[in-house]
Amino acid sequence: MAESIAVAATQAPPESAFVPMIDEICYRAQLTARNQKLSSAVGATKVLGFLIGALFALGMVLIPLALLGGL
Repeated sequence: MAESIAVAATQAPPESAFVPMIDEICYRAQLTARNQKLSSAVGATKVLGFLIGALFALGMVLIPLALLGGL
């Protein structure tokens, strides 16, 4: 007849199964917080950055024009 072979299945303790999951959740939470901080900083300085860029571009056009006597 067929003999049954008993296989002892060892399971990891419940705590060890949760540690990698908890680490992954903490890592994703840190990434989300960093992303929110970066987008908040960009949103807070976009008007100032636009004004500085516009003045710089205007200066790059008008200064050489003034030095060459075009104004």
